[in-house]
Amino acid sequence: MATDYLAKKGHQKIAHLSGANITDVLDLHGAQRLAGYKEALIEHDIDPRKQIVIEVGYDWEGGYKAAEYIARMPKSQRPTALFAATDMVAWGAIQYFRKIGVRVPDDIAVVGYDNLNIADKFDPPLTTISQPKEKLGQIAMELMLQAIKGEKICSMLFEPELVVRNSA
Repeated sequence: MATDYLAKKGHQKIAHLSGANITDVLDLHGAQRLAGYKEALIEHDIDPRKQIVIEVGYDWEGGYKAAEYIARMPKSQRPTALFAATDMVAWGAIQYFRKIGVRVPDDIAVVGYDNLNIADKFDPPLTTISQPKEKLGQIAMELMLQAIKGEKICSMLFEPELVVRNSA
């Protein structure tokens, strides 16, 4: 959803600050976000092999360091947008960009993931992907109780939502 949104806004150079460690098969969330990023690029006829994917983890420092790396790139090669694995990664990137005078979203658009309860307090307020946290918690509890009872449980997917604010 994030990459699709950025591509629809006309961005052709979209970086992904990925939480996925390619060698860590247990990082399902990061791998799914990376796969969704690549899928959206392909849907918009953007070659994923020509895009920038930086493994940063899930914290503020990773986003900050990734933005520093992006800023050192030749201007012609820099992305015009980025999709961060988490809101904290996005916030770290935004903080570095602000430090060096790169304006979000004027110079680079940023989209996060999580819709933290402070995402709308960021400057600029963060465009992000939101999951139904309360519903996830409720279902997790129900599944845990089923597992305790020895009942069979199944996995579930919930539809996330794009929350558009001012960072993209």
